Amino acid sequence: GRIDGICVDQPERATPDAVISWLRDFRPEVMHFIGHGGVDREDNRAKIVLINDEGESQLVPDYQLRGYFGQAGHVPPVVLLDLPVREGGVADLERNMARLGPTLIDAGVPAVIAMQYPFPAKAALVFSEVFYQALAEGDDIDIAVTRGRHAYQFRVEAATETPSSYSALSSRNRSAREPFGLPR
Repeated sequence: GRIDGICVDQPERATPDAVISWLRDFRPEVMHFIGHGGVDREDNRAKIVLINDEGESQLVPDYQLRGYFGQAGHVPPVVLLDLPVREGGVADLERNMARLGPTLIDAGVPAVIAMQYPFPAKAALVFSEVFYQALAEGDDIDIAVTRGRHAYQFRVEAATETPSSYSALSSRNRSAREPFGLPR
């Protein structure tokens, strides 16, 4: 469904250059990444999977993702890392997005919500709908995450995964709109 006050956009392709251009041009308040990622077993670095210009998988380590914000001249106030349950992906990655959270906080992202483990699509949909609705209503990030967690735990059978939440700011008594500049 649609939520008043929420504008959705995405890069044309999931290449590094397209993501940087999208960050620079769209300047999202929330960057919601839905895709493969995790911890590379070889070098123990957190990575997401984008594609190269030939359409092949390209592992993007945490420090490069940080660099995209600098190249774009925009750090999104909130990053949501969604790890879907799917076949495929990159075999050398331990599927866990939570390791990216602290790295992105260090890069200046005020709040990161990261799926610790692969998340069923129905649970991710319920979480996202309730999370964004809560933000649109003026709830702070922690409340929006809690509302999203409760919604999928009660509505989706066998959904026990829990998103990790990281914050560089104390969200106490702050709506998401104030520290993150979301439109009223």
